[in-house]
Amino acid sequence: MTELEHYQGGGEVVATSALPAAAGALVEWAQALRSAKQIADALCATAFCPQQFRNKPEEAAAAILAGSEIGLSPRASMNSFDIIQGSAAPRAITLRAVVQSKGHDMWVVESTNSRAIVRGKRAGSDETHESTWTMDRARGLGLHTKDSWKKQPGAMLVARATAECARFVASDAILGIAYTAEELADTFEPETTAVRAPAKRRATTTRVARPALGAGAPAVESAGDPPLPGDEVPAVQSSGPITEPQMKKMQSIFTNAGVDRDVRLAASSAILQRDICTASDLTKDEATVLIDTLEGLGEGEELKRRIEELADPTLPDDPDVAGGERS
Repeated sequence: MTELEHYQGGGEVVATSALPAAAGALVEWAQALRSAKQIADALCATAFCPQQFRNKPEEAAAAILAGSEIGLSPRASMNSFDIIQGSAAPRAITLRAVVQSKGHDMWVVESTNSRAIVRGKRAGSDETHESTWTMDRARGLGLHTKDSWKKQPGAMLVARATAECARFVASDAILGIAYTAEELADTFEPETTAVRAPAKRRATTTRVARPALGAGAPAVESAGDPPLPGDEVPAVQSSGPITEPQMKKMQSIFTNAGVDRDVRLAASSAILQRDICTASDLTKDEATVLIDTLEGLGEGEELKRRIEELADPTLPDDPDVAGGERS
């Protein structure tokens, strides 16, 4: 038999001394995969197998192989990895454990439902790396609508900060793992935002615009008027978060109108028919509706007046009240 033996099944080992280094590494990897599959076949039919891998030896083998590359045993790999969209991904706590097992340090500085701070240091270094995740940051990425973020925001913030800090501190220890299970779950989790049934509207689809303060010009029709107080509007479909150009455009309109933050938020809530606490809460589609509506309200004092009327529905529709003009 030559120095390079051919694998024919039955557990024979392929000699790699005559192969180039890269090819030899591939042969070793293939042998590791076969071994992982044998272990998975043995474990997946037992009560010791995690539920997600029950009767799924191929996926279990992928998790075992991925875990072995960062120093985990087969059982630890099956308990620490999730298979999401065909990718084996470790949980964030697994990354922290691996980093610490290599002599580096990571710790949680703060953990609340609104903010998480995780710090870490490489072994032998005095430099500290820090990752901070807040709910505002999560909202900016549209994560706050995910079911897991609604149920346990604090845990999800810690998971994100942990994964980010682990990559800063010891990317070599985790072999450049691209995503954790929590990150992949956020990417592929189906949207659960409920869409309300179309609401009944008034018989007319347009309203007559009010004349500007002190103006005697005839009214004109406007198809972009905001809803009257008490009107219901169909829910805006869920979409990605508001974009930076949309944010700048919206802020420009409000700034030109000369209204303060409270009035802006109240008017936005009236137009979209839901409570808006910050502009970062808006989705891309909601921002489109809001900007289009605001642009249809006029300019200058007319724009300011109509925004204020939206913000406070108790204000009279017409500028003339009690026999005089509203100042």
